[in-house]
Amino acid sequence: MNSKVLKTLEYDKVIDRLCKHADSDPGKALCRELLPMDERLPVERAQKETADAVNRIFNQGNVSFAGCVDLKEITARLRAEASLSSAELLTVSEMLERAMTLREWSRNAGEDSLTPYFEGLWPLKEIRLDIRRCIDPDGGIRDEASDTLRSIRRELKAAYEKVRNALNRFITGREREYLMEPVITQRGMRYCVPVKSEYKSRVPGMVHDQSASGSTFFIEPASVVDINNEISVLKIKEQDEEERILMDLSYRLSDHTAELAADQELMAKLDLSFAKARLALEENAMRPVITGERVIRLKRARHPLLDPQTAVPIDVTLGDEWDMLIITGPNTGGKTVSLKTVGVLTLMAQAGMHIPASGGSELFVFKEVYADIGDEQSIDQNLSTFSGHMRNIVEILKTSDIDSLCLFDEPGAGTDPEEGAALAMALLDNFHLRRVRTMATTHFSELKLYALKTKGIMNASCEFDETTLSPTYRLLTGVPGKSNAFAISGRLGLPDYILREAVKKMDDDEKSFETVVSELESVRKELEKEREEIARERAELEKEKGEKKKRGKAEEKETVIKEPSHKLMKPEEAIPGTQVKAVPSNMRGVVVTSPDKRGRLTIRCGLIDVEVELKDLVPDRPDRKQKRGRVSSIRRDKALNTSSEINLTGMNSDDAIAALSKYIDDCVLANMSPVRVIHGKGNGILRKAVREHLKKNKSVKSFSEAGYGEGDAGVTVVRI
Repeated sequence: MNSKVLKTLEYDKVIDRLCKHADSDPGKALCRELLPMDERLPVERAQKETADAVNRIFNQGNVSFAGCVDLKEITARLRAEASLSSAELLTVSEMLERAMTLREWSRNAGEDSLTPYFEGLWPLKEIRLDIRRCIDPDGGIRDEASDTLRSIRRELKAAYEKVRNALNRFITGREREYLMEPVITQRGMRYCVPVKSEYKSRVPGMVHDQSASGSTFFIEPASVVDINNEISVLKIKEQDEEERILMDLSYRLSDHTAELAADQELMAKLDLSFAKARLALEENAMRPVITGERVIRLKRARHPLLDPQTAVPIDVTLGDEWDMLIITGPNTGGKTVSLKTVGVLTLMAQAGMHIPASGGSELFVFKEVYADIGDEQSIDQNLSTFSGHMRNIVEILKTSDIDSLCLFDEPGAGTDPEEGAALAMALLDNFHLRRVRTMATTHFSELKLYALKTKGIMNASCEFDETTLSPTYRLLTGVPGKSNAFAISGRLGLPDYILREAVKKMDDDEKSFETVVSELESVRKELEKEREEIARERAELEKEKGEKKKRGKAEEKETVIKEPSHKLMKPEEAIPGTQVKAVPSNMRGVVVTSPDKRGRLTIRCGLIDVEVELKDLVPDRPDRKQKRGRVSSIRRDKALNTSSEINLTGMNSDDAIAALSKYIDDCVLANMSPVRVIHGKGNGILRKAVREHLKKNKSVKSFSEAGYGEGDAGVTVVRI
């Protein structure tokens, strides 16, 4: 993966966050060295290891790798047959103890992809225990290290006692008047007494030191010289024996340098996997499906560096029916963030990290990811912004291929608009013809038209609220966006006569196109208003239903619609133009495209194109019986407007349970089952509260954890 894109897409900032979750220096080093991989199998293996680490944290609690240290210098010295210090031996012992603890911790977890790492650790029990037996926690050599050392120290203790007794008699006897003060001191490891200078000749012995003023001499009395000599000899013997013990322990360790190196490597790898897991839990991230097809299908994806409480999630599809997505809309509307979100989530997934998106999101392992985003101006090389971008695009053009993902922010900008639009169209057409998966943002109307009339290219837009003059940051696929320059300028006080002149200066084609875009936007907003109105009516009906229950009134009877039992299994029945209904969502529309080899096709529901499966379609017959009664009307609204999943992430337990209870009631009325409850992984508190409520809810038949690639522990599948 080229290093430039890592900085452009702020992958390095994601790595900084990852490093904070690692416990050890070797683990942090692996985090800093972590790069996206470009082969599917290693990526899937790394994703599985991250998922298994998440599951272990859920099931067993957190685990620490703080005992893992860099042993490269220590093992190098051991191979050179050098003796280690007591502190270095303690460091090795602590790491071996951590290896033992990790192995024991792992044996309660069952088999998974991390088991070989844990089982590969070498605790080296015998040498580890001997180090602890010989060296105390402060680095001192224990008496128990050897019989010889114990004997030497016993003799030393006796010699110290003799010299103290002799000197105590000296400082309390008749010589006391010769002393500056009656204390015993040491000079050069010899026991002395402080003698006044005028009495120096009265105290026979060896002078070892003199005070700065010259008023005091530190003299070793002749009566303790022999005892001090004995102590010196014993100290030398003690030091020799301690060095022999350290050498012996080091020599024994030198036979296990390979095991020590393996322990460091395995613990660092485990630290990396668990750092990824902790980051995933912090971000409420999910394991993406790594697909063999060159597609991106992101559901409710968020940029990992944005506040999850305020970031607006986006849905992005690329590489299936279209290999290029052209995003339009106003400045600061979220276009660039959309590009960066897709790019950085792709890099994270290929590095084995979970991504902040809903379960079931799919990503392809690209050989290269390229991004031309931001200011490419270079004063040093005398390049304008346009020249800097163009130089970057030229390099991407040379090296990209069908296994590349290319992200372009405003290609062709920074020069004459007419030339820039033509250049951008020619460049994007080249990438499209080579089937390079591409996303681009633009303000050029020519590119919006290009996307509308070119098969395999799709328009998308970042929504903008003209009333508040603020972006909503929602990404809408299928509809081009407006720059809203006139609306924004007018709201900011630009006179109407200037705006009218500006409109006159637009050519007829551009005016016509902007009018169509505006009409589409208006229709979309009207549909949203209708949905909101239905939601309000639904809430009122729910309130009325609750009041009726309290009064003990019986529900009104209903006549159930008998839907056609014959589904479409054969592709030739799904002819474009056929009126169909999608089960169980009850969406009605017209077939737009014939089924592909996987049985997937597109139907148009109003202004919205929806991808469905052939097996879920039935003919929409015009002679359907009509429902009667208010309850029937409620059920119809529920069926049309109740989603097949509810997202509770970010809520506290009380709010989440209230929302879930109402949602289950809606599903009962809509006859919808099974449904998905998204609660995220986090620390497991919300998941536990959700499942406790599901156990008590009489409308719930059963529930289970979502399967692999569908959210795992972050999603519960409920059968009503």
